[in-house]
Amino acid sequence: IPQQKKALFQLIENPVKDWARLLFAQDGTKTITVTTLQGQVLQTFTTTDELAVVNLSTYSSGMYLISSQLEGMQHTVKVVKQ
Repeated sequence: IPQQKKALFQLIENPVKDWARLLFAQDGTKTITVTTLQGQVLQTFTTTDELAVVNLSTYSSGMYLISSQLEGMQHTVKVVKQ
């Protein structure tokens, strides 16, 4: 039986109002990037926290992509900002 890959992080709620909270499954330094659906990078930062909070309060309502990289692994989710 093939093992299912575990996601690098979980978005705690979706849609979000001002803050997206990401719960990580692994320790280490993660690089988090927020982009538009067209690929424009809006912010990038690093964290070692198990729970990362991404400030989306200055962005217009709509859909964005939040991705994280850790040790060669990458995971991306769509987030709806209200």
